Amino acid sequence: MPIRPSTTRPPTAPLQAISALGILAALAAAPAAAQETFEGSVGLGAGFNTEYEGADEYHPIPVVPISLRYQGFGLQTAGQGVQIDVSGIRFIDFGPLVQYRSNRGSDVDDPVVALLPEVDAAVEIGGFVEINLPFFLPGTDAFTFIGRFTYDIADSHGGVLIQPGLRYSVPIGEDIRINLIGTTTFASEDYNETYFGVTPAASMASGLPVYDAGAGFKDISATLAGSYYFSEHWGVTAVMRYTMLVGDAADSPITELRGSRNQFLGGLALSYRF
Repeated sequence: MPIRPSTTRPPTAPLQAISALGILAALAAAPAAAQETFEGSVGLGAGFNTEYEGADEYHPIPVVPISLRYQGFGLQTAGQGVQIDVSGIRFIDFGPLVQYRSNRGSDVDDPVVALLPEVDAAVEIGGFVEINLPFFLPGTDAFTFIGRFTYDIADSHGGVLIQPGLRYSVPIGEDIRINLIGTTTFASEDYNETYFGVTPAASMASGLPVYDAGAGFKDISATLAGSYYFSEHWGVTAVMRYTMLVGDAADSPITELRGSRNQFLGGLALSYRF
C-alpha cells in the first residue's frame, strides 16, 4: 500500500523551503536568453507555507533561491527541487528535474491527522519545458508556457504528477519586474490515494471516514511575484501564492474535515545577482 507506517521522519522544512525558493528564483528572473558569460543570482530569506497538502496550519520556512546561467544553459531551484536547462536555445528551456517531497508523520500539529499512517518521503524525477515568447512589449515582457512531469522513484506514493501552466513577466522600469503565473496539477490515483485517501485501517485509527481518492486534477494555483533591485547587484523579491485544492483532494476528509482546500504560500528574499 502507498500509505504505510515508518520510523523514518525527515524534517518537513526542506520541502517547504524549496517550494518557496523555486518560485522566487524562477519568477525573479527575466526570460531566458543565450548568456555568453556566467550569470545568476543567489538569495536568502524567509516565508511561510502549510504543514502538508490540505492542512490549515502554517509554519515559517527558510527561502534560499538560486538561479545560474551560462551560454543558454541553466540551473535553478523550481517547485520542490532543481531543474537543469540543457536546451541552449533562446526562448526555449527544457531538461531534467528532481524533486524531494517530505514525509507526513505523527509529528504534525493536527491531532487526528497525526494518527494516520505515516507517508514516507518521496524523490520525484522527470522533465520540464518552458517556451518563452514575446508578448505585448517585444524585447521586454514575455508570455511563457510551462510544462512539468514527475514520477516518484522512492516508492513513497509511486505516482505521477503533470503540471501545465502559463507565466506572464513584465518589467516596470529598469529595476522592477512583475510576474503573474497560473498552474494546475494532474495527479495519478497512486498520488492522491497516498496523500488524500483514508484506508479502513486508517479510519479505525483516526476516526475519519473511509475515503478512496482517484486520479484527476488536484489543484489550481495563482502566483504574484515582484522583484526590485535597489543597486546593481542587490535586490529583494516577494511572492504570494494561492492554491485551491479541487476534485478528490478537496473532498478528502483530511482536507474537508481537518484542514482547508485554501492553501497559501508567501516569501521574501534578499538576492545578489552577478
